[in-house]
Parts: sequence; structure tokens; C-alpha cells
Amino acid sequence: MTVPTPRVSLALAIHNHQPVGNIGWVFADVFDRAYEPLISLLERHAGVRVALHYTGPLLQWLGRERPRFLDRVRDLAVRGQVELLGGGYYEPVLAALHERDRLAQLVRMGDELEALTGTRPAGCWLAERVWEPSLPTSIADAGYRWTIVDDVHLRAAGVPDEEHWSAYTTDDQGRRLTVFGTEQGLRYMIPFQDVEKVIEHLRAHATPAGDRLATMARSSAGGPGPLNTAGVAASGWSGSSGRSSQTRTGSPRSPRPPGWPSTRRSTASTCRPAPTPR
Repeated sequence: MTVPTPRVSLALAIHNHQPVGNIGWVFADVFDRAYEPLISLLERHAGVRVALHYTGPLLQWLGRERPRFLDRVRDLAVRGQVELLGGGYYEPVLAALHERDRLAQLVRMGDELEALTGTRPAGCWLAERVWEPSLPTSIADAGYRWTIVDDVHLRAAGVPDEEHWSAYTTDDQGRRLTVFGTEQGLRYMIPFQDVEKVIEHLRAHATPAGDRLATMARSSAGGPGPLNTAGVAASGWSGSSGRSSQTRTGSPRSPRPPGWPSTRRSTASTCRPAPTPR
């Protein structure tokens, strides 16, 4: 009897943000070091699927200064390789806003992305991943179907750690929302550990049924601060490292090696109701 190879899937969301009023050269510098190299890698490796989030101020700058870049992002979205996330237009902490303001920002971002790709976003990025139990009403009323939270919220709801490798649904006032919890191990490994260690971590949690989904949401590496390009190059996450891109994603046309995790878009994943808190 043939024993199936254990499998696991990875849903990776990458957040890209520049605040209102930031200096123009900062936009351009981070574009050259982070935003453009990532899209180039995705274009070369069509088998890698990710979710991308660009905040409103950054989309405005890209539309004005790098319009061809948005065309490339749209092409990746249209072919199903990239899923664009919506959220609050100006990257607000939604829980701190009045309901009317929440809706206005969420709807504006949905409108912008629909104009760009022809499709309204299903996923909603939460600034700083700040969760509040009334958010499903606002997010669902704005047309979104899912969001990403830290797995601490699943743990607080009584979900055992071994069951965090999935998606759940929650609701408020009859509005249902799917939530994906980021996996704690990945939060501490990406982008601080070698890519190979991350793959080994995923393999260690693979199952013969291949029914586990690891979710990870992280800011792009390229701007000022601890997640800048220089800080992650040595771990193999940055295109500026000495390693070839094959270390991270394989050759552009080769099949995924046996035992490697597959990547998927969150909207394609299944979910189950969240348990009643204990």
C-alpha cells in the first residue's frame, strides 16, 4: 500500500504601506528595494500564489509615479496568482473608528481595487491586526468575506493549538465573516530565520490528508526598520541576498519538489464555525 506524502499549504499575505504625506524619495526607494522585486519574482514563478495588500496612500503614489507597476499587479490578479486585499483606505485601526467611518474607508478601498482589476476584493486587511468583536458587521457590510487575525484570538476562543491550521467563521448581528489565524511559529520565523528552516517547520506539521493550512501575514521587507532589505537578506528572503531565487521558489518552470508546501489564495480555502468560548 502506497503511503501518501504528507502535505501542507501556505497562505501568505504581504502588506505594503506608506503613510499619508511620506517623503517622495522614501516611496521610490522602498519601491526599488521591495515592491518591484517582489512582483518580478512572482512573474517568474507562476506557481507561487500570494495575497498582496497595498494601502490607499501607496496606491495613489503608484498610480501617479509607477502606473506600469499597477498594470503588472493587475495582470497577476487576473490570472489568479495574486489576490489583492482591501481594508481601511488610510490604514486606520478600524476598532477605533465610528461605524460610519469604518464603512467609508472599507468601501473606498474596495472601489479602488475593483476599478483596478474588475473584481471586488474578498479579503480585508486589519491594520496592526487589531480585532474587536463588532468588526464582522462593518467588514461584511462593506462587501468583504474574510480577514486575518493573530492566532491568540483563536486560542482565547478555546481552539486548541493543533486546530489552528484552518479557517473559522465568526459573526456579529447576523453578519458572518471568515477568519484566518496566523500561525505562531511562522510569525517568529518569517523573515528572521532561513527559508529552509521555515520549510522544515511546515513539513513538520504536514499531514497525509493535506488538510492543514498555515496562514502568515507580514509587512514587506524593504522599508526602514528591522524588516528592511539588509536585515533579511542573509535569511534568503530578500532578492538582494547572494542566493539565487531557486533557493526560495524553485526554477520558474520546474514542478514543486516532493514534500514542499503548496501556496494557495485564502479565498480558495474552506472554513468552519468558531467554537463557543469556554
